[in-house]
Amino acid sequence: MFFRHDAKRVSSAQKRSTFNGPSRSAPSRSTRRKFEQLEARQLLAADLLDFESLSALQRSELPDATTIVYSKATGGVRYQLPSTDALNENIESDATVESSSLDDSDRFVAGREGIELSFPPGFFPDQTNETVHGADDRIPVNNTLNFPFSSIVRIESSYSDGGGGICTGAIVDANHVLTAGHCVHRAGVGFASDFDIFPAQDEDTKPFGEVDWQTVRSYSGWTNNQNSDHDWALITLDRDIGVYTGWMGRQVRTVSQLVNANLNTAGYPGDLSSNADEMYRAFGSTNAATDFRFFYSGLDGLDTFGGQSGSPMYRYVSSQNERYIVGIHTTGGPTVNGATRLNDDKFDQIDTWIATDVVENPSDNRADLVDFDDYFDTSLASISTSFVRPGESLSVTSYSRNNGVVPTGVFDVTFYASTNSTITTADTELGTVRLASLDPFTGSEATLNVASFPDLPAGEYYIGWRIDSTSLVSEYDEGNNRGILPSRITVADPVVVLDPVEIYFSAITSSGQRELHVTDGTAGGTGLFRDLSGGVASHPRDFTWVEDKLFFTATMPTGERELFKSFGTPATTSLVRNISGSLSSDPQELTAVGNRLYFTALLPNGQRELFRTRGTSSTTVLVDNLGGTRSANPTDLVAVDNELYFTATTTSGQRELHVTSGSRSDTRIVRDLSGGVSSNPTELTRVGNRVFFAATIPSGERELFVTDGTASGTRLARNLSGSTSSNPTNLTAFGNRVYFVATLPNGEREMFFSRGSTSNTNLLANLSGTRSSSPTDLVVADDQLFFVATLADGQKELHVTDGNRSNTQLVTNISGSTNARPLEMIPYGRDVLFTAQMSDGQRELYRSDGTAAGTRRLANVSGSTNSTPRDLVVADNRVFFSARREDIQRELFVYDLLADNLELVRDLSGSQSSNPIELISRQEPDGESLGESTEETSSSNPENTETSTSQSNALTDATDVNADGHISALDALQIVNRLNVSPRGTSVESESSENDDFEDDSEWVAVMDLSGDGRITALDALIVVNRLRVEAPSSPTTVNAIQAPNQSSESTQTDDDVEDPPVSLDSDSAERQQVASFQPASDTPGSPATSQETNSSTSSETSTLTLIDSVFDDWTFE
Repeated sequence: MFFRHDAKRVSSAQKRSTFNGPSRSAPSRSTRRKFEQLEARQLLAADLLDFESLSALQRSELPDATTIVYSKATGGVRYQLPSTDALNENIESDATVESSSLDDSDRFVAGREGIELSFPPGFFPDQTNETVHGADDRIPVNNTLNFPFSSIVRIESSYSDGGGGICTGAIVDANHVLTAGHCVHRAGVGFASDFDIFPAQDEDTKPFGEVDWQTVRSYSGWTNNQNSDHDWALITLDRDIGVYTGWMGRQVRTVSQLVNANLNTAGYPGDLSSNADEMYRAFGSTNAATDFRFFYSGLDGLDTFGGQSGSPMYRYVSSQNERYIVGIHTTGGPTVNGATRLNDDKFDQIDTWIATDVVENPSDNRADLVDFDDYFDTSLASISTSFVRPGESLSVTSYSRNNGVVPTGVFDVTFYASTNSTITTADTELGTVRLASLDPFTGSEATLNVASFPDLPAGEYYIGWRIDSTSLVSEYDEGNNRGILPSRITVADPVVVLDPVEIYFSAITSSGQRELHVTDGTAGGTGLFRDLSGGVASHPRDFTWVEDKLFFTATMPTGERELFKSFGTPATTSLVRNISGSLSSDPQELTAVGNRLYFTALLPNGQRELFRTRGTSSTTVLVDNLGGTRSANPTDLVAVDNELYFTATTTSGQRELHVTSGSRSDTRIVRDLSGGVSSNPTELTRVGNRVFFAATIPSGERELFVTDGTASGTRLARNLSGSTSSNPTNLTAFGNRVYFVATLPNGEREMFFSRGSTSNTNLLANLSGTRSSSPTDLVVADDQLFFVATLADGQKELHVTDGNRSNTQLVTNISGSTNARPLEMIPYGRDVLFTAQMSDGQRELYRSDGTAAGTRRLANVSGSTNSTPRDLVVADNRVFFSARREDIQRELFVYDLLADNLELVRDLSGSQSSNPIELISRQEPDGESLGESTEETSSSNPENTETSTSQSNALTDATDVNADGHISALDALQIVNRLNVSPRGTSVESESSENDDFEDDSEWVAVMDLSGDGRITALDALIVVNRLRVEAPSSPTTVNAIQAPNQSSESTQTDDDVEDPPVSLDSDSAERQQVASFQPASDTPGSPATSQETNSSTSSETSTLTLIDSVFDDWTFE
């Protein structure tokens, strides 16, 4: 860090004023003669000779006052012999005392104050006035722009051997810095290869930027012999920075004047800041002096430390308001610290070197534009919005500064939108602003008003800029001209293509019933969707989408829990089928497979078996009675293409892995994994076209398995823990692997991954050393896998991985010493949304992109109340959730992830909590909803009010042969195709067809026999065709209930649709009357018993359906 232990802070117990100065012998006469001859060979004082051509002996015999010069441009070292006067002075005895009659005005050069820089208010704290004398030791310099501190520089040096250090220096004219010799040259290494010089640096703030250098000079007394009498150097800068920083004067003080002299110093000590980048000052008196050095102890206030080497030791003459450098701080010891004295020779040599540089190393004065925020770590740049759509306006402001020493002239700033944080000309240009010339060390803002934001794909973008984008300015550094806003903005799709949002959920009404609700995110679009059970709470749950149908379970008025469906309107929300009569079938494990829903339900005998449905009573069938007389109790249902994998109990009582395509004939055990022992597969997880799961091997351990649906393709992936059960859990598909948690042989629970074989089933990472990290809550967000794991200190925190061990890490410790325990994790693009416990114990809503900087709390929902958000669901860049308000009521909230705005959606229950749960989202393509409620449409067509909603639903069920929720030509076509199989009509006794949705033809007849004559004939197809033709705008209630495929309920019909009168169809079966009873009163203006569409065919259809129900109750198979 530092060149050497050049000074040590002295304790009060060590501070003493005694000093024994060093003793040195004078050079021999022969040596003097040799160099008198060398001197005679010199041409002019400015001539420099090649130092590298000298032998080691010649170098060692150079006089101590020989000038040694290192050039950055050439990399070469040259030398210049001292004058005869200087040579004579250098060999004077240490005891020689100069004339004490020399007064303050004899040998001095006055200093010069710098310019006053302008910074934003509060950039620097107030600076106390400089004190000539005082009782304190080192004092922090609060404002380094105050003179003389503005002329103090921090020097970072780099050497060819990889070493380096930090020193201090002082500007002594427009382009020269005076410092210590050991700050520029190290024995055995040579001169430093580079210097970074920062005038008036204050921690990370560098108000004058970085200054480059040209040459560095010292005496051979230091470079050859490390003689502290000559530990000094002068650095030539590349620019006239001193014009702006100012510089202190120089003065020669006699030996006697430097004893008990009151001096000041300032520099960058390494013991008071971690990077030696804070300036401190000190003042006090000296103790002793020689011809070449003087000394001071901390007893009198002049304490110093490593890093302050090269600091100026200066007088403050208050009567003149002048400061004069009289020495350079260089060394330290247990009792005193020391400085190289600025004697006559060194005073004159500085003047000579400065005069030489006027010719040899003139300053190269240029401008240097930088982004103010990037350079000073401020936040002056701004943007008018964090959310914009193509075509909308915004404004963005940047702040440029000239760190150079000449005016810039006019220059341009061009702004860009970029998908990454590196701004280039390849990014999307937003516009250019031209700025007037900037004087040195001044700044100006550039504001671009974008009238119409470009049409960029939706996503998050960085907004940045290039300063001097058209290269009008000659600068020191062309690579520091870029700036960027720290936070990305969100570019959304244009308004015209936004999809409407429907969030379905279960909530408590003001009357205390838990019912089905819906919201679009507004108070007006939030409310009760349908009261399914009259005055009894229906408790809807298990919401599952299958294409455009929402399935769920709910309690009927009679208390049974059954399966329901909805096409998105109250009128199309109804019971699918009462499976077990007066007993609750209690459907569970709802799983979408293609256009079917699979689920488990209780038979009348209490056995739980596997069912499937397309949403109608007739298509709701038992797949297989797998357990014989015992309950199969299928669990862990998972879809792979059109097949369903699940675990079920066999007739022998073992729980094994099964697969089905939906019919009894293709439902089978995949493989008996444990012989006569139940393997009990769990955690079934699809990865590609395979399924991973945990199962018990014959020896009793639970391990990871994989299957492709065949017995030969079902195998143990790997036995991870030998004779100990690894017990895989939390199986999660991520890419082409499964990630899971398992137990190591030492009992720790850690994260693993597998592709299905022993060689590629491995530990991902041991996150907590000897403690079990026990990962949970695995969530895939695009190319990142988030999870919660336990740290070594027992805290549960958010982690992330991209699937590689090296990139599996803690995201951040969210709440310090508080256990954050993230919950409710859901993906949002590459980010994850979750709840976490803050340091004050409150659980609130958070968002993370997988980095510490990108992890933040989104909102404190309820002030000092623990809001505990839950049931998070994202739709249209908004997250919906339930949370407690300040009054403890749990209500529905929405947080706009683009606008960073939190809102209470609506208070649904008045003075009691509505307690929303089971939130599920839906967005229809092209902004089309699934239909409007029939009440509104019916009221606008009073002439059709005799057609009840219950009749419409019944007719839909009767004529919707293909069970897609719509009456269309496909239904008639299915009947015609069936006729093609049996041209004269298919009776109940016909053979069953392959690949049907029905176990026998009695169910085909039940669905297709619309005329009720026990046969499938052309008359049944004609009924469907007529049904399609009669649904004109004059019958809107029926139109809403029965829709053509891919057509919304608001679709209009042509005049041709109403030419023929309607055909009278029976619709009042006992079952459909039961379905109709779930309609709200406003949905059923006509009773089925008095409906004008009821005719004499009702009884025959009722008889047919009763027969089907009878067979259905027994669940027998042909």
